[in-house]
Amino acid sequence: MSAHPRLVERREASAALTRAVESVRRGSGCAVLVEGVAGIGKSALLAEVRRPAHALGVRVLAARAGELETGFVFGVVRQLFEPLLVGADPKRRAALLAGPAAPAAAVVGQSATDGSAVGDYAALNSLLWLTVNAAEQGPLLLLVDDLHWCDPPSLRYLAFLLPRLAELNVGVVAAARGDEPGADRLLTLLATDPAFTVVRPRPLTPIGTSALLARVFEERVAPEFARACHRATRGNPLLLRELARAVRDQGLPTDAAHAGDVVDLGPHAIARLVERRRARLDPPAVRLAAALAVLGDGAPLADAAELAGVGMHTALAALDTIGFPEIVCDSDCGNCADDGDAHGGTDGGGDAGDGGGAGDGGRDAVRSGDPRTGTAAARPGRGAAGTRPGRGGSGSCTR
Repeated sequence: MSAHPRLVERREASAALTRAVESVRRGSGCAVLVEGVAGIGKSALLAEVRRPAHALGVRVLAARAGELETGFVFGVVRQLFEPLLVGADPKRRAALLAGPAAPAAAVVGQSATDGSAVGDYAALNSLLWLTVNAAEQGPLLLLVDDLHWCDPPSLRYLAFLLPRLAELNVGVVAAARGDEPGADRLLTLLATDPAFTVVRPRPLTPIGTSALLARVFEERVAPEFARACHRATRGNPLLLRELARAVRDQGLPTDAAHAGDVVDLGPHAIARLVERRRARLDPPAVRLAAALAVLGDGAPLADAAELAGVGMHTALAALDTIGFPEIVCDSDCGNCADDGDAHGGTDGGGDAGDGGGAGDGGRDAVRSGDPRTGTAAARPGRGAAGTRPGRGGSGSCTR
């Protein structure tokens, strides 16, 4: 259980973020990158770090990057500093934009001058001095969520700031997905900057899964039911909450007798999450999602890629686009078979065949590009927890 009561099994990650805030409060800047797959709880950790910041008197400026906003020049920078400038009285605003920070007014849209007229170095240097001026009134923490969708100019600002943090009472806490497909080289360079302390939240354990379910349902659930939910979601908190919502919608009791029903509910809950993402999926990712839906429980990625008609490299990238790389297994990893005795009697026995195989009906479903067409959705029955295949070495599954 985390030291923060609203988070489960995030004690170490929360402590690392709290230490960063304390360091900033002492006048020593630092940076933390929270990295992990979709749904692992990165945004929750960023939200929680506001609590110690508030308690220690550290001002928070926050931004969240958006996939549809990556083309907005200095979009994330504007989210960070525009409210600060707009809300400042004239005297305070003049202090924020004093000296070398003056050109920053154009960069963040607070000047009649077009920001594009400010040269690259002048823009970055002015933003640095705006940051310095903002921190003169007290320690400052910059929070940036979904860094993988950050616009390149804002990434350059962060890259410009990081090496100078040690001299400032400024901290940066950012969250990003690891191995985001098509990631900008600048993002890769920024995410691997030695100034960042990297925090990687792990999937929930069976005990953590049980604790989170107890909070969601406001009552304890049967251990057998909790174990079935953990197997169905691999401890991914977002998938677990979605599964719990499906359980509640179906009016399913959370007792041992109904643990086997989770095997059927889990795929539909996950498919619902994938369905929300379809609008931004490219055709190969849509076909791969449909292939996973057809193949069902424990589908090897190679089989899903073959059915979808895409190469393995494309399939790996598509998994991250879908957002849940832990839903499949690398069939060569050799670690997945050890789930057998963990499944026990609650796995539903022959459910691996529920997808109906990859016959003509399956191929029709894949061609239609609709994960709902198959009889089973993508199941995280034996997927890697927390990384996509290949990240931890060839064909590895992280436990």
